[in-house]
Amino acid sequence: MWQFPILYQEGVQNILFSWRLILSWMLNGFISATMIFFFCTKAILPQAFDEEGRTAGRDMLAVTMYTCVVWVVNLQMALAIRYFTLIQHIFIWGSIAYWYLFLMVYGAMPPNISTNVYKVFIETLAPSPSFWVVTFFVAISTLIPYISCSVIQMWFFPMYHQMVQWIRYERKTNVPE
Repeated sequence: MWQFPILYQEGVQNILFSWRLILSWMLNGFISATMIFFFCTKAILPQAFDEEGRTAGRDMLAVTMYTCVVWVVNLQMALAIRYFTLIQHIFIWGSIAYWYLFLMVYGAMPPNISTNVYKVFIETLAPSPSFWVVTFFVAISTLIPYISCSVIQMWFFPMYHQMVQWIRYERKTNVPE
């Protein structure tokens, strides 16, 4: 803590809440949302989801899109965290599990309550391999720009806490055992 006083400069210089950083997060959100929308609509809408050959409706598309949003937001949060604690694991992975639980419970309610999503997840999306493939593909695809920007920022424009982490990493690798 006292070994790296430069760490306190991020707060003093207002680096962590600068407009550049806020706008970059907003741009990341816009890019992720755009990718989720177009990938989901192109992959889900032309697919047949039941044995009678009916195609997906807006309800299936909406559930798929929001599932992708839940995964992308939580995975980006997990990538942004440098040191994991138990509470972070509980909230990140728990919120993903809670989303699926919500889909099952809300979809199982009577149709006058759950309206458009009555058993959409249980009967059509969960048994469909394309739903799981699209969710995985979209989540990974939207992480690629985020990871690329993070790597470029770390290599060429590192923040003070990233420099300290790099110094600590170098000390661990250069110490003979």
